Amino acid sequence: PDADLKDVLSEYVPPETFEDATLTCATLEGFCQSGICGKELCDSIPQVVNEPCGCTAPGGNPTTTAPGGGSTGGASGPTEPPTISLAPTISPAPTYKANWNPCGICGVGPTPNPLRDDVPIEIPDNLAPPQVKDGSAMCDELEEYCQGGYCPRLTCNNLYPIREICGCPNFNTPCSICGAGKELTNAGGTVTLEAALAISGFPPTITCSDLQDACSRGYCDGSRCQAFSGLVQDACGCQEAAPGLTIESSADTTLYRDGPLVDDNFGTEDTMLAQNGPVGNEEVASSFALVQFPIAENKAVIDSLKNEPTSLLCLHHVQNTEADRVVTYSVCAVTPPDLQGGIESLTGADVTYAMPADCATGDVSNFDVSPNTEQICVDVTGMVDKNQEFVTFMIDNMNESDQPGDRFYTRFDSERRFPELRMYPVFEL
Repeated sequence: PDADLKDVLSEYVPPETFEDATLTCATLEGFCQSGICGKELCDSIPQVVNEPCGCTAPGGNPTTTAPGGGSTGGASGPTEPPTISLAPTISPAPTYKANWNPCGICGVGPTPNPLRDDVPIEIPDNLAPPQVKDGSAMCDELEEYCQGGYCPRLTCNNLYPIREICGCPNFNTPCSICGAGKELTNAGGTVTLEAALAISGFPPTITCSDLQDACSRGYCDGSRCQAFSGLVQDACGCQEAAPGLTIESSADTTLYRDGPLVDDNFGTEDTMLAQNGPVGNEEVASSFALVQFPIAENKAVIDSLKNEPTSLLCLHHVQNTEADRVVTYSVCAVTPPDLQGGIESLTGADVTYAMPADCATGDVSNFDVSPNTEQICVDVTGMVDKNQEFVTFMIDNMNESDQPGDRFYTRFDSERRFPELRMYPVFEL
């Protein structure tokens, strides 16, 4: 796009999209389908993109643009295509936006070769880009959507398994930077990679969490994995992994009990909120958080822990240095309604819970949060039924307050401060 169009679209897409001052046809189509392009722009665009984008009229005939805008199936277009230079109005409001950083099926950066256009990929609703309406997309289509910024981070993190079938070259087996049987304890530590170990698309100085993220998604070949296991031990705080299991959340959201946000959905936000404001107080509307973990897919490991394992719900707190108080929050397991979109599709109008009446096991655990609290782990032993597909926890303040509540990071946090369910064996003496 030219500068004027870039200025308008840059409000809606990540800056990286414009790094080469070009857009894929699928990305530009997404902008205009979402309502970002005004009428004048929509009338002008076909005169520029019909040929490079392979536009066709219904029935498969090539589309050309008639003088003065508009498309026909056979009329010839103007002799000189106009330049798109007007700044479009943003009306109507977009129905979806390119909210995410670009990513690719084959790894960081643009795909070196065209991906297969004859392999359909099944995509769950909670991972699907907005252009996917029927639950599947061809490899090349999904690549264009993700490169255009329409794939949530969780989708980008789960593209590795389809690399081979989509035709990616040189895909790698995921690995741990600390080495087998070890785990990093200093996620914020940094390492500087020499040129021979640098990973395409990543800076040479990188945090341990980002490096682990890259290698766990197959961006590191075998020689790099081996080298990292010796290089990062001290910087990343590598330690022998404790026996047990750590499960990252598969869904999390905020539900409002009252106020103007009760009908809104917050299933893709990077934080969730718990606060118990007075009824009718719209500035501190009452809300609670839900966080869910997959149990059935981890049952074999859970069974190997024997007896009833110790279970900890661990949350990363969004620090608030402007506050000056300690708040006690409560957590218990609840039973959510069986909906196709899961808990992330819920709104406060769909369901609400109250502790302890709606706690599945009757057990409630409390924990304190101060402004500077970074991470909390609360004992939820006895709340996890290993015969269920999921366990869903509610986080709430049982005491009404006119003060703002606290936020906790969700599975959409860009720095991977995800909620975790940690389970450890109980050793018999």
